[in-house]
Amino acid sequence: LADPVAYAARFRRSETCEQAARNALAVSRNKGWEVLRACVKRGQFTLLRRLLDGAWDAELQSRPDAGLVVAEVVAARGGDVQGDLNLIRQRRLPIFALGPAATHPDLYRGRLLLLRARVGDVKLEKGKPTARLAEITLAAQTRFVEGESRWRSSRTSSGEGSASVRTSKYGNASAEGRYSGRSESTSGYERKRTDNAAIETGVEALARLARADPFFEPGREYVVLARFDGVHEIPGEDGDSPESMPVLSVIGYAEPSASIVE
Repeated sequence: LADPVAYAARFRRSETCEQAARNALAVSRNKGWEVLRACVKRGQFTLLRRLLDGAWDAELQSRPDAGLVVAEVVAARGGDVQGDLNLIRQRRLPIFALGPAATHPDLYRGRLLLLRARVGDVKLEKGKPTARLAEITLAAQTRFVEGESRWRSSRTSSGEGSASVRTSKYGNASAEGRYSGRSESTSGYERKRTDNAAIETGVEALARLARADPFFEPGREYVVLARFDGVHEIPGEDGDSPESMPVLSVIGYAEPSASIVE
């Protein structure tokens, strides 16, 4: 395997590419890992469960770029970091979530974190860029949209007119009144749709970048791999108490796919 990238390009499907990487791994650990990296790098590689079935454990636990491979696969799967970290935790891979690190900084200092985050302000201080990140999680939201699933019908009434009534049961009596309103009816088919909505967890972090990166764009969401450097006290405003904010060093990032892979 003189050129692992060219070798991986021979396999159109991710499943066959990953299997080819396994075959190469049996011959050479380095070559097998390089082929797997090439399979992941070409995009749309979503086989996280295949990576976590045991065959790649030694590489994922020891390779310095293993975290980047995991981050790219999680992003290709739609960026459900919370859900995918549950799978990763079962294999005891040393990649952790931001929430526990923020509340137990001494325990997680120096560890790798994986998070989905929206980039806020990016500042350059002495030539070193720092971005403010807001952690994002995905939550299922259900709504009904037009489509052939179930029938719905609604009706409202209104109009104008007058009415009178006369009775002799209790003597000669009569009454007259007016009414006004409107009448409408709608009907059609609708179907239930469940979408994954991005919701801020309320946890923010300061992220240090090695260099200014215009592709790490404010306002956009990314799956971010970072090293946890501890917490930083930010002075409060107008006499408020100082705020503790996690500090991260960004190692890599990838834009999540719009579709979630289970």
